[in-house]
Amino acid sequence: MSRIHNKYKETAPDDAIYIGRGSLYGNPFVIGKDGNRDEVCDKFEKEILPHIDIEPLKGKHLICFCAPQRCHGDSILSKLKEMEKENE
Repeated sequence: MSRIHNKYKETAPDDAIYIGRGSLYGNPFVIGKDGNRDEVCDKFEKEILPHIDIEPLKGKHLICFCAPQRCHGDSILSKLKEMEKENE
C-alpha cells in the first residue's frame, strides 16, 4: 500500500517519488505566507490537484517533508484510492 515517507525521518523504497516543492506534484502554497498547514493543504486539494496528472503515482510510495503531519500528499493518496475504486 502506498504511503507518504518523510524525507528526513524514514528510508523510503528506491522507487518512491518525491512530491515536495520543486516537483511536478509539489504544493505551491506555503505555510505562513498562504495560510496554516490545513489551509495550504486544502488549497492544494481544491486548486491544484484537479489539474495535475497523478496517474504515474499509482502504487508508488511518496516522499515529502511533512509526514506524519498533514501533507498535500494525503490528498494525492486519497484521490489515487478514489481512482482505484472507480476502476474496479
